[in-house]
Amino acid sequence: MAKIWLDAGTFLEKTIDIEDMFELNLRAIRKRNEKIKNEIEKKIKDEDSEIKTTNHGGPGKIIKIFNINTGEVKILKSAEEASRYIKVSRSYASYLARENKSTEDGWKAEYIQGV
Repeated sequence: MAKIWLDAGTFLEKTIDIEDMFELNLRAIRKRNEKIKNEIEKKIKDEDSEIKTTNHGGPGKIIKIFNINTGEVKILKSAEEASRYIKVSRSYASYLARENKSTEDGWKAEYIQGV
């Protein structure tokens, strides 16, 4: 078996070179991860802004709902709130207000002008 003599200085230089290469590799990985993180945050921010700006025609109209059977009357800020209260879809609540129709449970709705 052959013996290999290695100078301590040469050994340290090679070790330092390996550490530098490792550090450069880590920097590249961190930079790439930061770029991916920024892209993800940007997409999340864009999705949030889309959710906020999509309002189906602006702020909701004030709507009054009342039950023919019980006489209960409720004034709500939008058709969406009314739909949640009487447990129907938002479009159906709007339909009730526009067409002056009533649900099977006896709920009627109408839009209130300028309150």
